[in-house]
Formats: sequence, structure tokens, C-alpha cells
Amino acid sequence: MFESRPIARYLDNKFAPKSGKRLVPTDPQKAALVETWLSVDHEQYNPNIATIVSQQLQWHGPTDEALVATKFARLQQVLDVYDKHLATHKYLAVSQCSLERLC
Repeated sequence: MFESRPIARYLDNKFAPKSGKRLVPTDPQKAALVETWLSVDHEQYNPNIATIVSQQLQWHGPTDEALVATKFARLQQVLDVYDKHLATHKYLAVSQCSLERLC
């Protein structure tokens, strides 16, 4: 969803002090891990998958198969990074529910 991260951060900052449950941990090292995986998602995963989906649905005219193939290859590299990390870790960042799991 468009602007889901800022909305989630707003909700975290508004309601977490009352509930004691945060989407971004207060521990700096854990927060940095969440931010790292959010960055990977935002910069590497989303642009590739968005292009693939929009091309396949032909939102911008006929499908550009060369562009889809390029974006798919890049997406596969990103998914390989996720797989490699998750082979040795139960979660991407932290064991509590956090923002990188939601966005």
C-alpha cells in the first residue's frame, strides 16, 4: 500500500508508548537491523516486483519482455539474499513483531 511505512511509523510512535509494543525496537542495534531490511525491501525488492507486475498486467501498454526478464533476474538475486539469510536466521531482523515484517 502506498505510504504504508510512514503510516506504520506514525502508529508506532503514537501508540507504542501506551502499549509497550514497538514495531521498531528501541535497542539501537535491533532498530538498525529492522532499518536494513526495510531498506533492502524498499530499494531492491519493491522496484523489481512492481515493474514485473505492472508489465504483466500491461498497465503501460504492451509487455516489455526484455524489461521483465531483467527485473526478474534482479528480483531473483534479492530473493537469494533473503533465502541465504533465512537459512541461518529465523527472522529477517528481530524475533518480535517488527516493521520489516509488515511492510
